[in-house]
Amino acid sequence: MKTREITLEEVLNQREERMYAIEKVKIDYPNHSVISYQLNIPGPIKNDDLLLYAFEAGMKQIKDAELIVDWRENRTGPEAILIYEKDANQTKLEMIKIEEDFPLGRLFDLDVAGADRKALDIAPRKCLICNEPAHVCSRSRKHGLEEVLNKIYEIIEDYQKENS
Repeated sequence: MKTREITLEEVLNQREERMYAIEKVKIDYPNHSVISYQLNIPGPIKNDDLLLYAFEAGMKQIKDAELIVDWRENRTGPEAILIYEKDANQTKLEMIKIEEDFPLGRLFDLDVAGADRKALDIAPRKCLICNEPAHVCSRSRKHGLEEVLNKIYEIIEDYQKENS
């Protein structure tokens, strides 16, 4: 796969497109939970063969999805919108279980429309490097981009070796 650096503008535009797509899915499937899935990858490269491998492994973990409404391999990284026929809080708990228990889960961003960790009284996600709250390390840039990316690729490569 050919990789290409992306700009902040591309990331922000894709985030906006995803937001509109989620709103449309919520209208089309009012009795379902809507899951937005992408990878948490810092830096300007969001799409390469290893990242796509990790994304696809995550898709296999989302077993109860009623329907994959949208799946794209964007320059800003792969993403999917899925629906569950369960309430948002129950769906969020299931997605958190994947994020916490699956070996690649720390790399996943499994958002559920209308539900969040804080409202469910669940601790914030931990940093890949030091286990402090991830948002604190991210905001302060406690760890350099290269260190974080090396850890991400190490996690993926270890998983790949164990499952090939």
